[in-house]
Amino acid sequence: RLAMVTCLLVRLLLLMLPIKVAGFNRLNASAEERQLDIAAETSSFDIVLLAGTGIRKGGDAVTTKLVLGRSFVSCGYELTAYSNKSCAVAILLGKRFQKAR
Repeated sequence: RLAMVTCLLVRLLLLMLPIKVAGFNRLNASAEERQLDIAAETSSFDIVLLAGTGIRKGGDAVTTKLVLGRSFVSCGYELTAYSNKSCAVAILLGKRFQKAR
């Protein structure tokens, strides 16, 4: 029980710390190597908003994967009459926002 209370207190303290957020447009993040570069370049931020990633929509509308221990949540584009590669967006979440294992 003490461990659970301690864990809860640590989580509350983390939530009270300032959150570093950045908007980042690197024109293309569709390649795995580019995603690794972006995760490394923005490692000091808790949340990174990526616009115009160029990632194509797969089977699911939203995909999530780990990139350098951070969650990379992306929503890809689908070619239609009114969309192009710049419609794809992603959010890179820092370790602070990972689910407890």
